[in-house]
Amino acid sequence: MWRIKFDLQPRMDLMKRLFLLFLAMIPGLMGHAQLCTGSLGDPVVHINFGAGQNPGTPRNVATTNYTFFQSDCPNDGWYTIRNNTVNCFGNSWHSLSEDHTAGDGNGYFMLVNASFQPGDFYVDTVKDLCPKTTYEFAAWVVNVLKPTACQNNGIDPNLTFTIETTNGTILNTYNSGDIPESPIPVWKQYGLFFETPANTTTIVIRLKNNAPGGCGNDLALDDITFRPCGPAVTATIGVNGDTSASVCQGDTTSFLLTSAHSQGYSNPVFQWQVSSDGGTTWTDITGANQQTYLRKSTVPGDYVYRMSVAESGNIGAKSCRIASNNIAIHVNPLPVLQMSDVANVCLGSRVVLSASGGVSYQWTGPNGFTSTLDSITFPAIQNSDQGIYRLIATSDKGCSTNDSTDIRVNPVPTALVTGNDHICEGASTALDASGGTKYAWSPSLGLSSTIINNPSASPKDTTTYKVVVTNQFNCSDSANITIYVWKKPVANAGADLKTKEGIPVVLDGIVSGTDVEFFWSPPAFLDRADILKPKAT
Repeated sequence: MWRIKFDLQPRMDLMKRLFLLFLAMIPGLMGHAQLCTGSLGDPVVHINFGAGQNPGTPRNVATTNYTFFQSDCPNDGWYTIRNNTVNCFGNSWHSLSEDHTAGDGNGYFMLVNASFQPGDFYVDTVKDLCPKTTYEFAAWVVNVLKPTACQNNGIDPNLTFTIETTNGTILNTYNSGDIPESPIPVWKQYGLFFETPANTTTIVIRLKNNAPGGCGNDLALDDITFRPCGPAVTATIGVNGDTSASVCQGDTTSFLLTSAHSQGYSNPVFQWQVSSDGGTTWTDITGANQQTYLRKSTVPGDYVYRMSVAESGNIGAKSCRIASNNIAIHVNPLPVLQMSDVANVCLGSRVVLSASGGVSYQWTGPNGFTSTLDSITFPAIQNSDQGIYRLIATSDKGCSTNDSTDIRVNPVPTALVTGNDHICEGASTALDASGGTKYAWSPSLGLSSTIINNPSASPKDTTTYKVVVTNQFNCSDSANITIYVWKKPVANAGADLKTKEGIPVVLDGIVSGTDVEFFWSPPAFLDRADILKPKAT
């Protein structure tokens, strides 16, 4: 521990200056072994080894001098590219079901069984960096050896990360120390800072295995990133420190987005950005290059804003920028209200008012009517139910919209029908209906018309006619009349008959018709004259 004691002597000012210089050096000394504590930019380089079916594509020989292994579980000095690894070396390794990024379907990682001799196992050249810019280099590593392996005495990976120029000048190094074993696989991010020299846009990264070979020294590597690192940049809505807001469609509220940054840039330049896909892609907002930005109302959607900052002259290159935290503004759409349109209804009819599109509903209507159902039913609507019904529908985001319908209850006509209720076969009768402005008769058989109030009916058989009477409000009633048709009488005495004197014969009479009465004449020599089949002697 460093201890500095100030002696209040005339040289105190000099000592203070030395102390302040020492404090200023501490972040630089500690920064070699830390990840960025300020603000980061988007990854300029992101090496994630791709995705697909096992195994992945081997790295080129300039990247690693280890031998590529086609299957799972490489031996010492070998490596493979996998989206998983299972039960290696008698289950002494952790089984990794996926790469470092959870949910990254079939994402690859580099599985390494370090060589017996310490040395480089991963080397890569990174291009298109910005000169005189501080970057964070980071990689995710997991020790795949189980604590119980190697008789509880396995060798832990120990890595050195080196950043150098293409001519071999070392810009920074960092040693991970022993990466410990764990009961379950734990991905951990390791990294360091470095600054690109002037006129330098290409560097070399080098990962060295420091541990000797033997039982253990096995690791997986994934998600190597280079991101600009700079002063801490914060963004809020207004001065209250909020980083999110939610409004409803149609809300005209404007939000003042503000930003602040710590010291670090000599001449910082600002650019507000917006993303409409949750922060995956960002677009510069034209003209929004002050530390505040007035965000005006927009159409519904989820909008994410941030402040990006760079040294003057570098703001045009997004790979040189750092960025603040995200500010999320949700403009929630109003519920799309679909409400049944009911206006003119008939007295006593069944009426249903229904709505959809919300998660809650509030109805109000005449005579203090209220309901919170999505559908209300009047089994037999009355004149007292007439009036305006208003509905407020609210979405799951708390946004509301409204609609209304004006119910008018109209009178129902009284249908009346008159006419002879019986006719003889072949005859006709006039029917007469009343009570409305339109008429519809059924069935049509035997009617001169089905759409007038007084058609002529000539049914061949007894028929019940129905008339639907409709008034000017399109309300209707119905009435029935049955016309009984009396069939004409038809008589047939049967065929002529012969017999001998004293021997009777039976006459074969046939009659048809409605309510027919019949008799034989003359009645002489008949046992009866009022039956169809009498005996004649």
